[in-house]
Amino acid sequence: MEIPSKIVSSFKKYAELSGEPDLNFPYGTNPDNFGGIHLEISPNGLMALVGTERGKETQRQETKSIDELMYWIFKKRANSKAFYKSQKNYDYAASQQKALNEIGKISQEWRNRLKREQENFRRS
Repeated sequence: MEIPSKIVSSFKKYAELSGEPDLNFPYGTNPDNFGGIHLEISPNGLMALVGTERGKETQRQETKSIDELMYWIFKKRANSKAFYKSQKNYDYAASQQKALNEIGKISQEWRNRLKREQENFRRS
């Protein structure tokens, strides 16, 4: 299955806002069964980011909103980039701030949302 053009064009738009216009859509549509994530799209328009390992589903996020899907994708990217930049002298607070800065390049609303999620995670 090919990724629908409306998803790819939305991804490209957000990649450009993030300062990385040459990014390609990061997921395929087939499970790798090694802990990777793939995209599933059902006939009713439900989109899911699904992780699989050894033939078993390990995670699933579902939405009908392309904006929500893009938030999840770019949040993962922001967190990964922040962790990578903080890897030598890992500082959790600094890493979280870097993730906020990364996603804030795309949307202040997304930055505020990620900040709330970080705060809720710390409280739990």
